[in-house]
Amino acid sequence: KPYMLAEWALRPPSMGPEGKTTNDNPVVIDRVLDWSKIHPRVKALVYYSWDHVPEGDYEVQRFPKSAKALAEGWKDRRFLH
Repeated sequence: KPYMLAEWALRPPSMGPEGKTTNDNPVVIDRVLDWSKIHPRVKALVYYSWDHVPEGDYEVQRFPKSAKALAEGWKDRRFLH
């Protein structure tokens, strides 16, 4: 059966760790993309991109290095364009 990884995201700085001003981490993006490569039944990756006031801003644009890694990773022909 096909499966998807839904609502995954980088943690907004407001959620910690304490004292951190950014959680921009392209390694996390690369790991998710690498994981999907070795699991061919993955048919969808849904990034949780939402500015949720009580928790913080999950929008990938707030994490420029990670946004670049995601844009590069999605160039793979496995993904719809």
